[in-house]
Amino acid sequence: MSLSAFQTELPRRACSNKASLLAASLMLCLVSVSSGDVQPRSWRVHAEGAKALLASIHVSGPTSSLRVSAELEAIITFLSRWYLSLESLTAITTSGLVTGQCVTQDAILGTISEPGQLALDACDDYFGFPTRLALLFREIGASAWERRQQLSVIPRQAISFLTQTDFDLVADDFHKKLTEIYREVVCSPVGLNFYPGVREALSESDVRDFTASTEAYLSMARILVERRVRGVPSNSEVVQASVHAIVRGASSITPSPGASPATAMTPPLFAAGCEAVDATDRQAVRDTFLTFLSVVKSQNMEQALRILESMWQSEEHGVPDWWSYQESQNW
Repeated sequence: MSLSAFQTELPRRACSNKASLLAASLMLCLVSVSSGDVQPRSWRVHAEGAKALLASIHVSGPTSSLRVSAELEAIITFLSRWYLSLESLTAITTSGLVTGQCVTQDAILGTISEPGQLALDACDDYFGFPTRLALLFREIGASAWERRQQLSVIPRQAISFLTQTDFDLVADDFHKKLTEIYREVVCSPVGLNFYPGVREALSESDVRDFTASTEAYLSMARILVERRVRGVPSNSEVVQASVHAIVRGASSITPSPGASPATAMTPPLFAAGCEAVDATDRQAVRDTFLTFLSVVKSQNMEQALRILESMWQSEEHGVPDWWSYQESQNW
């Protein structure tokens, strides 16, 4: 039904129609992800629909030729942020984006009359990490995809144009950028920055939780860089230090019903669980998930913990890591 309505409304020029459809596509994507259903991956269909709509809004020039209201412009700005964060998390999945491409930063900023409205160093209060990190996640995902492509040519004895040295250089550059984000965003003298109107509604405890969430996502990014771009094993020092940092940061967050950084902790906690090699660390991940689930009722979080438990058990039978586990499950 949603796809039928999408096809009907897409050709229409009215920006308000497309903004409504974009919001619906993003909502359907989140509902599909949050349901905890691994198969089928219908969320990707909605993500692709949102991508097409965002590009269409950009081409239409909503803030100039259509003379949209300030209210609609603010809605489009918010939806652009929403899409960017969703796309960034899609890019770092094992399969990456369906097309292997991201909507460019210019296309997203092009939906906004004043690019400064998309504050790159502001923590997105819906996803728990800065917009600037979302852009970096897309780059990490693209580099991880390149490495997968390189690995796929080895069994065929095909020519590989990128070497391990190339990936090491890329990984080093990512770590440099992550350190810059940490220093300029997390360690800012004025504290964590938020979008207009958000900080005033937060308590000091909330701000600390969002800071911990940002640090957890930064640590998750380091895991992705080391494991999927550089290609080091799980027991490497950087990976295990990042696992500990995620657990430490997540466990410091106080879960509460409704909007809370705890609801955004599934990706970093899952990443930590996938790479935890010590039984004590795995128990810490399990305990943190269970603490959150005692307050936050999330099917997606429950599913993540079930998958981790299954994967940890499978390692006893020769399946060594998350990537091999996915292959064994035909995901």
